[in-house]
Parts: sequence; structure tokens; C-alpha cells
Amino acid sequence: MIDETLGIIIAAAGLVFFVVLLAVVRPWIERKRTETVRGFAHERGFSFHAKERNEFWKRVVDLLAGADLLFGRIKNVVRGTWRGRELIGCDLSWRQPRTSATRRRPAFRMANEDNYLSICLCCLERRFPAFAVNEKGPLGGLLEGFGSDPLEFEPEELRKQFHVSSKDPDFARKVLHPQMIAWLLEHPGWSLALTEDLLIALDGNRWTPGEYLEALDVATGFLDRIPESVWEEYRERAEV
Repeated sequence: MIDETLGIIIAAAGLVFFVVLLAVVRPWIERKRTETVRGFAHERGFSFHAKERNEFWKRVVDLLAGADLLFGRIKNVVRGTWRGRELIGCDLSWRQPRTSATRRRPAFRMANEDNYLSICLCCLERRFPAFAVNEKGPLGGLLEGFGSDPLEFEPEELRKQFHVSSKDPDFARKVLHPQMIAWLLEHPGWSLALTEDLLIALDGNRWTPGEYLEALDVATGFLDRIPESVWEEYRERAEV
């Protein structure tokens, strides 16, 4: 009985120590992260803001975090021109409840789970139908709500690596031409979505400076491969 009580005390003390350590270390990690991204932005001639809060970012957080959002924060915002396009990079953090369920108990709420990742955005001059190419990974599902209907595309390699969905199957087929599919297969791990006038690209990680450059290349590479006829079609629709 004494050994069991001692074990419980030791376990509780260990948990308290871990919580306190995390409370001390996490702010230091976040400060170092801000310094790293600020240095990257300065080196590349991009603008940098440690925090931004406005309706645009509220929309982005709501789109990504969904109904389970407990809080969402945008930090370390980088803006600049890359390969002829105005792009935005930032860190997104949010907290959502974890749940667990057993055969005897229904799903119940556990401790909250913190999530951190970087995203790349591009504001577009067109309003496209909702469309998403989701990497089949733990965070690819962040974009699965952008296109309501799952679609099947050839080749088989595409179906193995990505979920494709869109509210307009004809639009999806125009975007996913053979050259675009080949390019996507060369960039495994990425998820991309179009939602009206916004492109979102992510891979589920917080990026190092080198990974930031890769993200900018992925975002511009995807947009550059959308056929000019599609851009023109939706320009004309906007003018009607």
C-alpha cells in the first residue's frame, strides 16, 4: 500500500514538473522562433510583423481550424513578392480538445491539444470554386472542407497520395491536367486549396527558412500551372 501511494506521489510530482517546465520553455521557444522568422524576412527583403489581428486572419483561422477551435493565433507574418506573385507566410497555432472513446464509454473530452504549423497564402484576383488537393496525412485533413465532393482522378499514384475534392468537378478537371498531376506527384506531403479568392498551401510543419523558400515555390508553382484559359474564364465571369 505504501509503495503504491509513493508511486502515485512520484507520478504526480513528475507531471507537475513537466507542466512547469513546459510553461517556462514554450515562451522561450516561441521567442526564438520569432527571431528566426524575422531574420529570414529581413534577409529576403520581405516585411515582417510578429502579430496581426483583423478580419482577414479571422477568416483564415476559421477556415483551417473549423468548429473544434478553442483559440487560434496568427504570428510571425511575412509578406513579399516571390516569382512575380504577392505571397503571405505565417505561423498558425490553435488549441482544440482531444477526445477518447471506448466500447463502454462514449467519446469524452481529454486535455486540450496544441497545434503549430506554417501556412502560405496568396490573395487572388479571381473567385474560383472551392477546390482542394489534400495530402493523405494527419494534417492534410485541415483542407478537406474546402471542396465538398471527393473526386477520383487518374493515375493511381495521385489517388494514393492525395484526396481531391471540389464543389465544381469541371473546374477540378481543368486544373488537374496531366502536367499539374505530374507536378503534384513531385511534391508529396503538400496540401493546397482554393477558396474563392485565396490559395492556401501547407505541409503540416513549422518551416525553417529553407522550408519557407520551398513553400513559396510550391505556392507559385501551383498557381503558374493553372491554365491561362481558366484564369481568363473566371475573369470574364467576374465581369458579368
